[in-house]
Amino acid sequence: MDSSASTDATDRTTPDTAAHEPVTVPSMGLAAGLVRTARPRQWAKNVLIFAAPFAAGIITHENVWWRLLVTFLAFCALSSGGYFFNDALDVERDRVHPRKRFRPIAHGVVPVQLAYITGTLLFVVGFGLSAWMGSEVALVALAYVALTVSYSLWLKHEPVVEMVLLALAFVLRAAAGGEAVGVTLSPWFTVVVSFGALLVVAGKRYAEQTALDVSSTHTRKVLARYPDGFLRFTWAMAATITVTGYCLWALLPGKGPHIPAPWPAISVVPFVVGILRYAMLLESGAGEAPEDVFLRDRILQLAGAIWVVIYVIGLYAG
Repeated sequence: MDSSASTDATDRTTPDTAAHEPVTVPSMGLAAGLVRTARPRQWAKNVLIFAAPFAAGIITHENVWWRLLVTFLAFCALSSGGYFFNDALDVERDRVHPRKRFRPIAHGVVPVQLAYITGTLLFVVGFGLSAWMGSEVALVALAYVALTVSYSLWLKHEPVVEMVLLALAFVLRAAAGGEAVGVTLSPWFTVVVSFGALLVVAGKRYAEQTALDVSSTHTRKVLARYPDGFLRFTWAMAATITVTGYCLWALLPGKGPHIPAPWPAISVVPFVVGILRYAMLLESGAGEAPEDVFLRDRILQLAGAIWVVIYVIGLYAG
């Protein structure tokens, strides 16, 4: 799933010539190729598993951390399994991409058959760990795998549907964390997570569509089916709903987090700053690799850290 994971090189050739130019590539063994295909950097998305318990203020309760950690590991395995399947299915298309051609499967380091076997094993491990956490978590994991496989096989070629599915994958992560420790996602929390995820996904597609070195006819063909301006409208709409949802969640009496005033209201400020900063970066075309945006932009990190501090103070102020 999330097949849009980070690319593995920075070559600036065009897709038409990329597959034919001689390129010097650092040597990579099979083990390194398997690790790279698993996309460990993408595991950061699974931090959403901790979101609902954190928001509910039970993150420090007994037996919560180990259950969340096991669920986190389960979804790391499930998401990596999805990357193996996706890259194996896309091997021919990746070979004419200026950067994805360096992915281990497309580059011939990891055989396609081995990729399918490894992906299947990772699915089994991830589902087994999820089942250990309970039938509810197992059902969420099963839904995640079904979404992952259907996306890779077919639905990633359907405009709008493919973005919604990727956003849904984020929601399922949050739902798994909640189910692991008995926390029910509130409606406003679900709105924030859903449209925040859509913001990230639509921003990524926008960056891919506007990138000068990527041709949608050779790489992600669904990009050619999005009219000019549509993706920008989508991420702008998603950002608006995310901010609105958070404000309602934080400020409506009895609807938001169980923390005393004025901390919910104060937490709105860094949250909005973070959304505005991310929107500015998207407008500059920096959203093609969301994980890089979050890992490299210091202002975005600072806004997130301030939000966490305010929220933690609020949780324990009462």
